[in-house]
Amino acid sequence: MNLQEKGPAAVKEGITATVLVIILQVMSTVIPLAGLFIYLAGIPFFLVTRKYGFHFVLAFVCMAYIFAGVLSGFVNAIFDVLSALLPAVMMGELSRLGRRQKEILAKGVIAGILCQLAAAAAQYVMWGSPMAQSVREILRQPVQKALDQGEITRHGAELLAQSYEMMLKAMPSIIFLWTVIVVLLIYYIGCGILIRRGMAIENYEPFILFSFSRQLVFGSFVLYACAWVSDLLGIGDGQVLYLNLLIILWFLFALQGTAVTAFLCRRMRFPAVLSALFLGILLISMIGTIILFIVGLLDIFARFRDRSSRDKE
Repeated sequence: MNLQEKGPAAVKEGITATVLVIILQVMSTVIPLAGLFIYLAGIPFFLVTRKYGFHFVLAFVCMAYIFAGVLSGFVNAIFDVLSALLPAVMMGELSRLGRRQKEILAKGVIAGILCQLAAAAAQYVMWGSPMAQSVREILRQPVQKALDQGEITRHGAELLAQSYEMMLKAMPSIIFLWTVIVVLLIYYIGCGILIRRGMAIENYEPFILFSFSRQLVFGSFVLYACAWVSDLLGIGDGQVLYLNLLIILWFLFALQGTAVTAFLCRRMRFPAVLSALFLGILLISMIGTIILFIVGLLDIFARFRDRSSRDKE
């Protein structure tokens, strides 16, 4: 299937999605926070793939990557562009084929993580140092400069160094969580746009019904047991394993708690703006995330939404 067979409208959509990535990449070189929006550029690629198929969109993904690579470096473009576009294209194709939603999301996350690993490997091959070491050096320079200029005390510099080191130890879980967030945003926003346009999405369930299986709890115990055995036998750094497992599991249960809370807000007919504000407050506060974690953990066993639906009937 070549570009001519798809028609000018399809080509226009593909070019528009590609240009959007390039514009956001240019903006990210001037405004650092603008780089975060590059990941949302996966949404139009999801839409185009859902309508026209993987083979049609692949050429536009390659063009977006090449232009982004010229602007910011080809290794950085893997982090910024491919880690969002490839999951978006994969999810769009799987959705077009009518696959189950859990399969779509799982494969989207796997594609995103593989892109991150490929970028880390490419960085190591080209620069001869692991990604964590490069990030450590980037973080160390401003701290050292502030210390030399007397802007912070030596004790403050040591505290910052410890905080950065803890963040570096948690980098595997941070990469995983960021990938999950990007995949969920691309999928649910993309599906929402298609549904508003009148397109039927097979096997689609809104975020308020998002749920993990009970195996997640049992699997978490197995993972912690593996980390404990690894620490006991001196294989790897057990504390790093514990830290990353804690962050990942906390996030996953809180994610389910967020879906449950959104479901209850809708059942109680809260205005959409008020519900979004309420969830936002919970997500940015420590107490709120604890509440969401507990709600998500309880929902895995109690299935509040199933009971609520039966009560309504």
